[in-house]
Amino acid sequence: MPNELRHEDTATGTTLKRTDWEDVDNHRFDSQAQGDMLIATSVTQLSRLGITNDRILVSSGGLFSWSDTLPAFTLGGTVTLGGQAFDAGAGSAQINTTGTAGLLLQTTRNDTQGARLQGYQISTSPAVDDWVLSIQGKGRDLGANEVTYGYLVIAIEDPADGANDGKIDFRTRLAGGDYLAMTLSSAGGLWVAADIDFSTSIDSALVADHVSLGCFDIGGLRSLAISQENPVVVAAAGASDEYLPIRINGVTYKLLLHS
Repeated sequence: MPNELRHEDTATGTTLKRTDWEDVDNHRFDSQAQGDMLIATSVTQLSRLGITNDRILVSSGGLFSWSDTLPAFTLGGTVTLGGQAFDAGAGSAQINTTGTAGLLLQTTRNDTQGARLQGYQISTSPAVDDWVLSIQGKGRDLGANEVTYGYLVIAIEDPADGANDGKIDFRTRLAGGDYLAMTLSSAGGLWVAADIDFSTSIDSALVADHVSLGCFDIGGLRSLAISQENPVVVAAAGASDEYLPIRINGVTYKLLLHS
């Protein structure tokens, strides 16, 4: 075992007694660095494994080596990051589960904000409509293809320093393509790509007809369009005009119509 173990001679002369040879207290490392380890590389050979900084010791094929990659293993306790981060490089950090539990974020802070899910887009040139966070819902179609069926996007509306604005887009899958269905602006304005449908009444459980608000092109101008599942248009008494009953703050009014 050259350069691994050295015998501490306790006998005089050049001949070692058997007791001296087998004495565990009479052997020591020879020419190793601090942190090196002595390992069995075969059933008859002991070898030195030199220390390597910032690496973990892994075994493969019955041998040990230093590595910067963790093999597959099962956690037996809590991993504390200590303010550090997981770096997935250009890939995605993926968590697999066979149940419906999914990803749980919990906090023990006794304040009003609760757990936080954050997305931080670090860009040197932020621009209008840049996405800073998207929460996507994926699934498969009947051809076993991966499909994004919808996602919520938080985007930049104005990146101006000190006067920045943000908006929220609701995007869906329509006819096989991405579709912007609704946007909530920074000022609270709501834009929808189709009609807003009201299926229930706020002050009458007896009303079941659907009412939709939308827009209609009249003479090149976008105009308000009201659509009812069962139109309620009543002829005004003694006139050829009609009126549309509407409900405002619990009171019914007659909206005069003239075509």
